[in-house]
Amino acid sequence: MADYTKRNRRRLRVGVAYAILAFAAVPAAAAADAEDPRYVLGVIEDTAYAETIIDGDYATAIAAIDTKRRHLLNRFYAANNLCVALVAARDFDRAAPVCNGAVEMLQPRAKAVRRGSAAEYARLTAIALSNRGVMHALNGDEGAARSDFGAARELGARLEAPRVNLAKLDTAGAASA
Repeated sequence: MADYTKRNRRRLRVGVAYAILAFAAVPAAAAADAEDPRYVLGVIEDTAYAETIIDGDYATAIAAIDTKRRHLLNRFYAANNLCVALVAARDFDRAAPVCNGAVEMLQPRAKAVRRGSAAEYARLTAIALSNRGVMHALNGDEGAARSDFGAARELGARLEAPRVNLAKLDTAGAASA
């Protein structure tokens, strides 16, 4: 992967923050209500049909997203957003390999403590882990969902989505018990 200038890293960080605020903040506030059964999914704004996904047109986004781009981050953005669209459309068979791929793309870099951009990769990986956890939760695999939400929280990315999703999973588990 090519080295980025300081300006590019700063732009990457801001783009992710806006995506979380634009997409996850409102649903996260709603999802915090114990009566609300929704999980929080994080789409990366201004990339790979994000607005289409946010608008709820999952079929268009699924048909249009290309996950075979050359640059690693562009492939990640596309895979993450496609994962969100497939999970939201409840197409779990197709979502599983895409969501797994999004997590696996950046996970080695998120754990590379010596890299200057490790925190940004950790944040992106935490978003992907939380999204994959939602897929597992909605597909009835509570153990895998709990593992992904926990792994997302351990990355220290300070995201609300994994915490909210884990609380929803606990609430759903208590309700079915």
